[in-house]
Amino acid sequence: NRNGVYNNNDLNSSNDIDASGVHEREAIAHFLSGRYAISESWDWIGNLRFQKNKSSLLISGTRLNEIKDIDWAGGVGLIRKFGSTNRVYSTLRSFFRYPSTDELVAYEPPYYLPANHVNLVPEEGHEIEFGLDWSWSKFCLDARFFQQWMKHEIISNGSSNFNLDDTERVGL
Repeated sequence: NRNGVYNNNDLNSSNDIDASGVHEREAIAHFLSGRYAISESWDWIGNLRFQKNKSSLLISGTRLNEIKDIDWAGGVGLIRKFGSTNRVYSTLRSFFRYPSTDELVAYEPPYYLPANHVNLVPEEGHEIEFGLDWSWSKFCLDARFFQQWMKHEIISNGSSNFNLDDTERVGL
């Protein structure tokens, strides 16, 4: 569900105690990656990932009925090669990440009772990256600069897991 909204029929919390804990996650993913030589020095690269995910959870009174997600991610890039090992490149990507089981249900102090976070939705975002891979004799230099724009980033403040509003990251 790319827009991060589940139907109320998909989510159900109950207080009946079940210490056994059952979680099922079924995922089917397809990944395609390719490279096309424009010339001896330039390559186009691309990839596409499509994933269907189905999760259900019952642990210590928290019941997460079956939730189905269908997501995709992909990227395109351009590589400039200098010899056999040196290159500079740029890429543009989209990405997603499902909430983990520990993020959906966490045991919190002081009594370590389960805290329900069943309203978490998958993170998603876009990224642009510029990079350099260079080597001289026994010395190697790998450098990256990236910027990410994310929706629904999953974080924890120590007592709760939740999705953030839009966030942005820059890295070197």
